Amino acid sequence: MLLSSITNTSNTPNLTNNFITGLISLSSGSLNPASSSGYYLGSTNYQWQYGYIKNLTIDTKVTFGGSSYYSYTDQYGSLIPHSSTSYYTTLGSSSYYWASVYIGSTSARIGNSQSSLIGFYGIAPVNQTTLANISSSATNTDIINKLNEIMAVIRRVGLART
Repeated sequence: MLLSSITNTSNTPNLTNNFITGLISLSSGSLNPASSSGYYLGSTNYQWQYGYIKNLTIDTKVTFGGSSYYSYTDQYGSLIPHSSTSYYTTLGSSSYYWASVYIGSTSARIGNSQSSLIGFYGIAPVNQTTLANISSSATNTDIINKLNEIMAVIRRVGLART
């Protein structure tokens, strides 16, 4: 039997032909809530195991993860960790990393403190190095030594090879 419409104008759900009327509406191939007040699809105790959806539009927020460590998207498409101090909110892992990352031209920030680690081109991440300024009365030898020190730092993070 092909159902073209399941509706109920009252707020009391009724079980008819194995469907709950009053909560959902099936019309022209679309499964919709019967009212705009909003309903849940599943719950924390009764979750859907799999979802196969070709196109998905979320109006306001999507939450990834659960418990205390999760990320969400806002209405502008930003992917946001739930807390700026959440050390468990990561993008990828040391075993499963993103192959390419494209960042806009406005700004990019890597790390959130001087103790953050960074490495490029497969080099193990290292902490930030402190370099002293060179004196205005430096000799040629002092300048060469400082350039060698800078080159060592650049190689240390993986931005250059010898």
